[in-house]
Amino acid sequence: MDNEFEWTHESGIIIKRLSKENVLSLYNGHEIASHTLTHTYLEGKSEAEILFELREDKKNLENLFNREIK
Repeated sequence: MDNEFEWTHESGIIIKRLSKENVLSLYNGHEIASHTLTHTYLEGKSEAEILFELREDKKNLENLFNREIK
């Protein structure tokens, strides 16, 4: 999150990444929800792959916001 940038997901959707400063400001005081680390489709993934996607995203968000993400 050092720089804002964008990329195209495998589905063709453009994903935009905000800078850390913008994210912290934008979500200040809001509930933060975790989803997946790489925005991958979970269908067809193994349980281990799914758990990795969920755990790593949650861990990264907790580090970023310095609080527990439920």
